[in-house]
Amino acid sequence: TLLGPPPPNPPPHIYMSVSPNAKLLIVVVVTILGVFITNHFQKRKYSNSRARRPRFDEQSEHTTPPASPSSPSPSPSPSTTHVNRVPVVNESYTVPPSVVHGDNETVNELDNETSTALPSPSTGNETEKEEIMTDTSTPPPPPQGKPIIVNYMSLLPDNPDTPPYATSAFVYTALFAAANNLRFVYYTSPAEEPKVSTDKTLPVGCEGGSWCRHGKAFKCTSSCVGPNGCLLHPVWCKVKSMKTAMASYPNAPFLLSLDTDAIVRFEDFNIDLAKWVGTTLERKGYPLEQRPLVANLEQPGWWCHHVMKKSNESGQKYRHCVNTGVVLVGNSEKGRNVVDFWWNTSLGDYAKNPLKFKFRTDWPWEQDRMMAMLNEERLGQFNSVQVLPDKDLYHQPNWFIAEKQPGACLGAVPRWRCLINHFCADLGMKLYWGNRIMSFVLALLQGCAANTAPEIKFPVGKYDAVPPAYPMSLTIPLDGWCTPEVANLTRGITPEDLNSPQSNSDPDAKSDVYKKRYAVLLKAAAYLKSRHVVELQ
Repeated sequence: TLLGPPPPNPPPHIYMSVSPNAKLLIVVVVTILGVFITNHFQKRKYSNSRARRPRFDEQSEHTTPPASPSSPSPSPSPSTTHVNRVPVVNESYTVPPSVVHGDNETVNELDNETSTALPSPSTGNETEKEEIMTDTSTPPPPPQGKPIIVNYMSLLPDNPDTPPYATSAFVYTALFAAANNLRFVYYTSPAEEPKVSTDKTLPVGCEGGSWCRHGKAFKCTSSCVGPNGCLLHPVWCKVKSMKTAMASYPNAPFLLSLDTDAIVRFEDFNIDLAKWVGTTLERKGYPLEQRPLVANLEQPGWWCHHVMKKSNESGQKYRHCVNTGVVLVGNSEKGRNVVDFWWNTSLGDYAKNPLKFKFRTDWPWEQDRMMAMLNEERLGQFNSVQVLPDKDLYHQPNWFIAEKQPGACLGAVPRWRCLINHFCADLGMKLYWGNRIMSFVLALLQGCAANTAPEIKFPVGKYDAVPPAYPMSLTIPLDGWCTPEVANLTRGITPEDLNSPQSNSDPDAKSDVYKKRYAVLLKAAAYLKSRHVVELQ
């Protein structure tokens, strides 16, 4: 009462006093006005501009305005294409020299694709004319090519002297790449031994030689011509193969380098590799654009114990122990630079190596230099390289990474459930897995011959994870890899041979069944060689 009577209620807002139908009409009118005003200012913005940066998905660098109604339209020339009814000069990027396979098939055909020419009519009665912008400064990115899988071996895959496991892995990877729209290149060295360089400034260990491994299981091979003509152990040409592939296919998003005793595991035969790479590295926090080279962390064992012991004795205290049988690298300028750096470390000073390996000629060759890049700050590569799996997961009592963080593991021996099965422990594991891969490949070929998607069954073997890391059977679609030529490769082998007791066990190379199976494998390798084998220069 001291404050007086309460104030009268305010009149209702005009919007609250109208009917629901009138409210709906107001909303529609306001929305239409907003869209009209937005489009009006966007048109003014672009019409007042003489240039703009092209979008990432535009296919050209330069555009030219259409001819006026009074002037005749110029006839298209061979160097001009038309995209979205706008004449476009085809100068968006320079196509590198083609790398031609043995069957004269150009392997970078995606880099030369152009759009189909379309007419560009121009009439004087158009109510709205296309706004033609010109950008002469920044070219758009070229079309993205296929990811690349790279193998290197000094022997051809269909050579009887090549270890059977390497031939099996070659055929398997070729079919895997075809089934998943990937590019697969198998590099090999020239047969003749290169000449010793006369450069007196080269460090010790550049003299080359004839290299042999594992006694009769490997034939002697020639040296790899390294930087400045230094003759390195042939294994160093694995890094050279990566350099060559990245230069030959500049539009490939990334490259996966595999030793000839490594394959994408059976249960991931149908995997989307690009999606796996993006998801895994995004989860880790370092995409390929940031740290383009991904090294494969080695599983616990005598090798890592030796590395840690030697580095501690020298005062370096290495943090990472890696196996370069599986390497992933982004095909960017930064990625190419880090691979070039790795290649040039082959000329490093032996005296500065804390592990005391003579890496130009002796094991572990390029693997020693990769560990230096990952662990020695003086080399300045910490921001360009990373490892998988993560260090904290690596030191768990059980190294079943797939159970703790799916997709975190790049490659390791089969029982560790990584994306890549690297059967590198010893010669017995190589022979065993070579036979299992052969059985998988022959099942694929027989399914192709029968025009039926093969359902491949495989039991748990002595080198597998327990419980098994993959389903006991897998159905493989025929798309991409099953051609009439592939279907004809299985002539001479029966289902009984395929399902013989030794199909998934240690092979008996003297048995008739094994000889028949191996003959089909060599036939498949010979057919695929002309499509995937390239000689290093």
